[in-house]
Amino acid sequence: MMRRAVVLIAVLLVTVAMAASLTAMLSGVRGQSDAVFAVVTRHEQRLAARSAAYAIAAEMGASRDRVLGGEMPGLSSSASVIRRENADGWGWSLVEREDGEPVLEAMSGRIDANHASDEVVVALLSDDSKSVLDARPLRTPGALRAVLPASKEDVDSADRTALMTLISVDPQVRSGVGGPAGSRGAKRIGMESGEPVSAGLSNEGSALFAAISDGTFRPSSLGHVLREADARGVPEEDWDLLLDSVYVGSDKPRQGLVDLNHANLDVLAALPGFDRTIAGEIVDRRESVSLEDRAGLTWPVREGVIELGAYADVVDLLTVRSMQIGVRFRVEHERAELGVNDEFNAPVLEDGAPALEFYGIVDLAGESPRFVYLRDVTYERWQGNVQAADEESGISTDAIDPFATEAEPFEDEFDDQPVSGDAPGVESDEPEPESQEAPGAWGRFVAGRGV
Repeated sequence: MMRRAVVLIAVLLVTVAMAASLTAMLSGVRGQSDAVFAVVTRHEQRLAARSAAYAIAAEMGASRDRVLGGEMPGLSSSASVIRRENADGWGWSLVEREDGEPVLEAMSGRIDANHASDEVVVALLSDDSKSVLDARPLRTPGALRAVLPASKEDVDSADRTALMTLISVDPQVRSGVGGPAGSRGAKRIGMESGEPVSAGLSNEGSALFAAISDGTFRPSSLGHVLREADARGVPEEDWDLLLDSVYVGSDKPRQGLVDLNHANLDVLAALPGFDRTIAGEIVDRRESVSLEDRAGLTWPVREGVIELGAYADVVDLLTVRSMQIGVRFRVEHERAELGVNDEFNAPVLEDGAPALEFYGIVDLAGESPRFVYLRDVTYERWQGNVQAADEESGISTDAIDPFATEAEPFEDEFDDQPVSGDAPGVESDEPEPESQEAPGAWGRFVAGRGV
C-alpha cells in the first residue's frame, strides 16, 4: 500500500511539473507573440503616418494656387490610409482647435529666428533676445526652445517660440493681384529684364514698369518703388500690381519675410516702424479686407492704417502669404466590428493601438510639395507636465530633455526616401557645418529644395 501511494504521489508530482512547464512555455510563447504583434502594429502605424504625410502634402500642393494668393490651403479633416476587407485599418485626422478649426499654422506669420535683423529679434524677445542671437544659426525648433528660458512673467518658452520660425521662404512669383487672369504664379521681372509692360496698369504705372524693365529706373528696394510710384502720380490701384510684378536685387527666393495677413499682433509690432497700435489695427482690419486686396502688399496704406513713408521703410520685410504650413495630425487605428453585443445591441470593436500625434511643416515654395519637418509629438504634453510637476516638487529635472529625439523624426523610415516629390536632401551622419548652407535646413530635412 505504501509503495502504491509513493508511486501515485510521484506520478502526481511529475504531472504537476509537466503542467507547470507547459504553462510556462505557453506563457512564453504568448509573450513572444504579443511582442511580435506589438512590433508589427508599431510598424504599421509608422507606415500609416508616412502615408498620411504623403496624402497631406499632396492635398496641400493641389491648393498651391490659393496659397500663392494669400489664403490657407484646403485640406480634408480625415482619411483612411490602410484598408483591409472586413478588418481593421489605419486612418489619419487633423488635430482641431477648441473652435473646431484644424491646426494649420502659417510659418511666415512668425519672426524668422535665423534671418530677422537683430533689431526685430530684440523687439520681439526683449531681454531673452541675446540667447537667440548668440545661438544663430539654429537648426531645429527644439534648439530654439532650448535657448529660450522661461520668462520673468512665467510665460512658457513654448509660447514664445510660437512667435518664431526657422523657415520662411518666399519664391519670386506673383500672387496675381490686380493683373490679368493667369498671372498668379508667373515669375516677377527684375531691372533690365526687357520684359513687356504688365497688363492692367495705367499709363503712369506702365511708364514706371517700363523704366524698371529697361533699366532707366533702378530702385534699391520695393519701398523705393512705392515712393517712386507715389511721386510719379501712379494711381493707388496700380501699387499692388507693381510690387507684385517686380523684384529688386536677386531673383532667388527671399527668406525671413513676415506674412502680413497671418502674423499676430506681437509679431507685427516687432517690425521697424510698427508699434502695437498700428499692428493691432492691421490685425483688426484685415478680416474685413477683400481677398483680392489681401493678395497685395499696400492695403494698410490705402486703408489709412499707416502713412506711406513709414510703410515704405518696412514693406521689404513683408509678404502676403506663407508658403510653409505647419500641420498637426493624428494617426489612429480604425477598429473593425467583430460582431454585436446581444445584451446592449451594440457593435463589438477590436481593441486598437493608441493614437499617435505628429507635427510637421509642408513646404509649398517649390513645384513639388513636401514635408521639411516631421516630428512625433504624442507625448509632448505629458513630458511638459512631468517636468512641471518635478519642478513643483523640488526634484531636479536636469536629466530630462523633452527635445532629445527631435532631430530624429522617422529616422529608420525616412533615411533614403522623401516624403513627397523631390529628394529632400537628407543630411548625412557627418558633423554639421558651422553655418547653415541651405535655406531653412531643419534636422534631417532641407527646406526650399526646387525653389
